[in-house]
This record gives sequence, C-alpha cells and structure tokens, in this order.
Amino acid sequence: MRLGTYFSVNSAMSDALLTAMPRDRVLPETDFPARQVRARTPGETTALEKRLATLWRASNQETRHQLWTNLKRLAVVTGAIDVVSESLADTLLTV
Repeated sequence: MRLGTYFSVNSAMSDALLTAMPRDRVLPETDFPARQVRARTPGETTALEKRLATLWRASNQETRHQLWTNLKRLAVVTGAIDVVSESLADTLLTV
C-alpha cells in the first residue's frame, strides 16, 4: 500500500481476495464488470456494492459512499479531476 495502489474489483473475485484489500483502496470495475456474475452492462455495480457491503459489514449506502470517496481521492491526487466532465467533477467534489 505504500505505493498508493488502488484495486479494481468485480463480483467474480473471491471473498478472501475482496476482504484482503483495504477498503479505502477499492474501486469497482466498470468497463464490463464480471459479465458472468449478474452484471449485464458496463457500469452496473449494484451487485458488487451489495456483496462488498456484506463483506465489510456496512450498509449499501456506506459502501457506495466509500467507493465514491475512493474515486474522488484518486481523481484529485492524480489531477484527473481537472479533465473529467464538469458534471462528474461536481459529483465527486460533493462526496
């Protein structure tokens, strides 16, 4: 973790793997999340959020907030916040 890495995760990953990662470094896979495990379209992360909530013993809302907070942190640290759409930047900055 000293390298500042983030982990892209999906529902096909094992519970052991998902719980081994620090939750402040987890981002949901959104390009085509685990097509064999419920997701039907890119960006569909609801099933993963529910699973992470169970594993983390958190509410679905707390889990979604954690994932958005992680994305915000990554976007700010890398400077990506300056090049994403204004609506996405506004959303991230209000997390």
